[in-house]
Amino acid sequence: MIAYWLVFGLILIVSFFTLFKIRRNLYDLYFLFVIFLICFTGLRGENVGFDYESYLRIFRTEDWESELIEPGFKLIVDLFRKVGSFNLFLLAVAFLSISIKSWYIYKYSYYPYVSLLVYFSIAFLLNDMGQIRYGLAVSFVLLYFHQLICCNNKKALLFLLLAILFHYSAIIVLPSYFFVNHVFTGRFVVALISCFSIFYIVNINVVLVWLGAFLPIPHIQGKILYYTTYTDTYGKSLGVNFSLILRCVVLYVLYRYKTYKKLNVSMWNILFNMYLYGILIYILFNSNAEFATRGSGYFKILDIIILPLFIYVSNGICNKLILWSFIVAYCVYSLGKIVFDVEFGGAYLPYSNLLFG
Repeated sequence: MIAYWLVFGLILIVSFFTLFKIRRNLYDLYFLFVIFLICFTGLRGENVGFDYESYLRIFRTEDWESELIEPGFKLIVDLFRKVGSFNLFLLAVAFLSISIKSWYIYKYSYYPYVSLLVYFSIAFLLNDMGQIRYGLAVSFVLLYFHQLICCNNKKALLFLLLAILFHYSAIIVLPSYFFVNHVFTGRFVVALISCFSIFYIVNINVVLVWLGAFLPIPHIQGKILYYTTYTDTYGKSLGVNFSLILRCVVLYVLYRYKTYKKLNVSMWNILFNMYLYGILIYILFNSNAEFATRGSGYFKILDIIILPLFIYVSNGICNKLILWSFIVAYCVYSLGKIVFDVEFGGAYLPYSNLLFG
């Protein structure tokens, strides 16, 4: 467990010192952090990380029909099976997934090290050290966001297609394309969230099972049936929880700063719309935790950009330090939920690495 907190502490210290001068300095150090994170997960020891055994089984299987795996991920597995090294496969996946996220952070974050801290706490362990297919899909969705910001809609859809080829759940991102540039009023947002609150009464599992019967892809049908059947394990109801409240607070603060003169209005609007859509997905599927967290996770990842943005728009070093402290507290809470969790935390403990045992 100490390994995770040591990495967290190191990023924390550097993020603190970068608060005092707003510039993209320490490029070489940032690059070294990224390489370190790639090696930290890509060269991890046996059975370290959630779903490790599942991916090892997939890597060794000769019967693809027994595995519900997307075609993009199958292609990578087939490629590295010819080399015969599961560890090289993990390293390659880590390189692709983490390098994309790190590039996105460096391009869009005003405080890259604060973003790196948030990323390490909310996504690195669960996705890039656990659910690696989903982690790859999230990376491609970030490229989808990037192309939307650059007004390259065709390229955006291409990257979204890549995300879907690595994890079918990414198809839930597609509707966001149709209102990415729409400008919503505050009253409309409140009304929209209020309307979606009806799904705290309606059990979405019944609807999912019904829709699943019409889907032409057996993989998706199987996943829907599995997660809606084993509701005690995967499809628990979320209700109005801390995560939802926190997301709404972030959305509210983001809305309050929409007229801040230093911000790119177009980029801000896209961030706001995507984050709003993520909240709506979270509420829509709240009766099934697996669908709610996976579906909204493609938009929750924007915390890596949005939370440091709040520091940037605040005035005075004291206010910046207060906001930084809140972000750190959130990161400690998020990381602690993973490493101390009975179900998930055990998969990460004890940590080992091929480089040093």
